[in-house]
Amino acid sequence: MAYQMTALPNARYEVRCAPGDIVHFAFDFGNDTWGVEEDPERQVFRTKGEALDRARFIGRDPDFLNQ
Repeated sequence: MAYQMTALPNARYEVRCAPGDIVHFAFDFGNDTWGVEEDPERQVFRTKGEALDRARFIGRDPDFLNQ
């Protein structure tokens, strides 16, 4: 596993990827979706797992990119 996920306050998570990139994703209580804060496309996701995958992609996690 080439990333580490840490829970932050207010339904936010920090994802540290192996190359040193740090990405954050959070739950939006207003519309019941998840979003990645550093995502230039500002995609929204219905599940935490989808947001984590996007965070790993943006953070350039080598294990995720080589799947």
